[in-house]
Amino acid sequence: TSTKSTNGFAAFLDHQGVRDLVDWGCKRQSHTATSTTKAEIVAAWNAFRSAIVPLQTFVEGYVSSEIQAKSTLFIDNQSTIRAMRNGFSPKMRHLNKVHRLALGAVNEQLVKTDSQMMVYVPSQENVAYIFTKTLS
Repeated sequence: TSTKSTNGFAAFLDHQGVRDLVDWGCKRQSHTATSTTKAEIVAAWNAFRSAIVPLQTFVEGYVSSEIQAKSTLFIDNQSTIRAMRNGFSPKMRHLNKVHRLALGAVNEQLVKTDSQMMVYVPSQENVAYIFTKTLS
């Protein structure tokens, strides 16, 4: 077993009442997070960077200018949402050194961009939850 957390995401495209899965992924984090909140921030940033941005670019540039590319991050940790909305947390000061991730930059990209929204969802109701667990 490993002490490193596993990121998991599922990206859907919603259009005219139809919800299609267009991307999904899971990956073990490169460093061991010292808290669940740190692991969740890294996971949210990785999902944003690897799935949401490319999907928005594709929809806005190639599919149709009529489709609104609005993304929602469903996160199962309320402390993570608070830290990302605030852009600072004294407990997260090592995030930049260990994970090379600045909480202020995450705040700027995820919160201050109109097309991004973070919503709390319990773990059992989170579609991406299955990607973070081993299949044994």
